Amino acid sequence: MPQKKNKIFKRTPEKVETQKRLGFKLGTVFNVIQTNAKSEDYPTLFSNRKKEFQYAGEDLNTLKVGLLKYATEQNISVKTEKIQNSAAKGYFRPATRSIILSDRNNESETIYTLIHELAYAVLHNQEKMPQKEAALQRASVIEYQAEMTVYIVAHHFGLDTEEH
Repeated sequence: MPQKKNKIFKRTPEKVETQKRLGFKLGTVFNVIQTNAKSEDYPTLFSNRKKEFQYAGEDLNTLKVGLLKYATEQNISVKTEKIQNSAAKGYFRPATRSIILSDRNNESETIYTLIHELAYAVLHNQEKMPQKEAALQRASVIEYQAEMTVYIVAHHFGLDTEEH
């Protein structure tokens, strides 16, 4: 009597058909008015609220020009655009090596965001990321490094980002 082979464990060079699915997780969402926060505190509760950072230098535009020059030297383009459907103040596009800044930013937010996105572009670009160990590729570490870069650079040039 011939033996049957278990096809579950049979290895073949054939491709395995896969499917991708998008799913949503049920979660609880609260509106700020459903909390016990006072209405005068509402503006401080939003992470992307408008911020007017204090500048101790002579001209904030001079700092911006210097940062834009640095971006050019690093072969990174910088554009200001309307960012649709997002409260983001800016973002870095690795594929095109470009930084997009929101047209809603005030002058000090633009500087802050430009430093933050330059940190991403220089520290976390497509050439450097594969060389980093896995622990340094986590999103929380990348964000922390960008925030610390902003703090150090901004502080050096007299932009007080302590509020952020």
